[in-house]
Amino acid sequence: MGITLTFQPQQPTSPQLESSLKADCDRLGAPNTWWSEQPKFLTVSGIGLVGMMKVSMSGYSLSGGGYQDIDPQEDFLMMWRDIDRIATVTCPLQPYQSVG
Repeated sequence: MGITLTFQPQQPTSPQLESSLKADCDRLGAPNTWWSEQPKFLTVSGIGLVGMMKVSMSGYSLSGGGYQDIDPQEDFLMMWRDIDRIATVTCPLQPYQSVG
């Protein structure tokens, strides 16, 4: 069981935008640096551009057999880390400025 983010543009995208988004995913880092899965963008026939990323991992299989559960609080922390990483790289914001 896990949580997967799926995203799809509301309007058709240009080939240039699709290439740019796919390059952004590659720029986000190697697959082994993510908690659960690296984000991916695919061009699906009849649908267009679709992105997906598994962000939660409740446990995993051990190489010698068996299963290791992951504490939900640790999973939430790692989910936040991955989602923050995507937002920081793909949607950079201006530095916080106090209004007071």
